[in-house]
Amino acid sequence: MQRRLCILIFGSILTACNPRPSPPPPPQGVSGNVVGVVGAKVFTDIEFLEQIQKIEAEFPRKFATHPQKMSLLGEMMNVELLAGEALRLQMDQSFEFKARLADLYVKKISAEARAKITDKEVEDFYAQNRNGIDQVSAKHILFKDGGRKAELEKLRDDLVKEPGNFSKVAELKSDDASKSNGGELGFFNRSMMVKPFSDAAFSLKSVGDISPVVESQFGYHIIQLSGDRRELSFSKDMIRAELLRRSQETRLSAELERLKTSTKFQIFEKPLLELSPLPAIVNEEPSKIMKWNLEEKTGK
Repeated sequence: MQRRLCILIFGSILTACNPRPSPPPPPQGVSGNVVGVVGAKVFTDIEFLEQIQKIEAEFPRKFATHPQKMSLLGEMMNVELLAGEALRLQMDQSFEFKARLADLYVKKISAEARAKITDKEVEDFYAQNRNGIDQVSAKHILFKDGGRKAELEKLRDDLVKEPGNFSKVAELKSDDASKSNGGELGFFNRSMMVKPFSDAAFSLKSVGDISPVVESQFGYHIIQLSGDRRELSFSKDMIRAELLRRSQETRLSAELERLKTSTKFQIFEKPLLELSPLPAIVNEEPSKIMKWNLEEKTGK
């Protein structure tokens, strides 16, 4: 009975029955408590918690409980074990290894770029590019025949009184293919539509508002605003992503140029060309080359 209690209290082995090993002191100059050792590598609680923060910031995972932390530490120690064996086998000299290492470095550059994008930069970008960023969605009714303009004017007057009928009327009356969708065109920015149509759509203030009759190269329209994304709040994430992409490209390009000036970086094209020899006919008359190229394309 005493032995059973020793084994089965709270579903785990009692420390007194199975003493856990005491961790060694951390190496000189290393802060924190040692939580694991793999060969010469020592894992401290500080390093471990930093890794948890990185993972939780990037992925929807949490390591709140002791079993979760034990599992993660085991994974980290397995990586150390396998990495050590890969180095012993000189796998770090392979292109695959170096490509993954380069990816990690690019990821570091990206993280630095992301951290330096400010709200002010996002706001300035929006202010400078608002015409290409702001979007509205609209429904429209199109009459291609100019002789029906008066009819469209009357239709518009009726719809201003009953704007909820716009989709139904578009299905019945519009000459545009969008009639099957109640005249709905979806979201667009100013540059995506012809100017008279865009000007009219973007002049509408509130969802449900209906424009006067508008003439474009396609005919005569009345337009109803069906959606509005003309505020920074709708595009902030998109702008930040675009600024991040630009910053990443700039930083990576600058870093590559810096590295190329500090080390030998040269491509020898002559032997490279020999890997993809051109057909002998290339050295002949241009007319023959054109004839050969035509035959290659047509299969004749």
